[in-house]
Amino acid sequence: MSFVYLGQLINWPRDHNKEICCRLVAGWATFSKYMTFFTAPRIPMRLKRRLFHQCVLPAMLYGCKTWVFTRVTDNHLIKTQQWMERHILRVQQHD
Repeated sequence: MSFVYLGQLINWPRDHNKEICCRLVAGWATFSKYMTFFTAPRIPMRLKRRLFHQCVLPAMLYGCKTWVFTRVTDNHLIKTQQWMERHILRVQQHD
């Protein structure tokens, strides 16, 4: 049984992985919405950082105080944020 209440996925038994995946999708949607702003070379980095912290991170981390973090979910959130930040900075990840 699962349903969305106040923007948060409620299910039984409580599985935070599904909720975290839903929040990451919301973060990606917000990030892609402002993609032209983030990739514009003439916009100062402080404005890009401000938009990222005010729009993308709250969309991604809404309700995170109720989640139970494991090492896997924590790494997943960190990797997603790092990928977005690398994309804003136009840094390529090389092996």
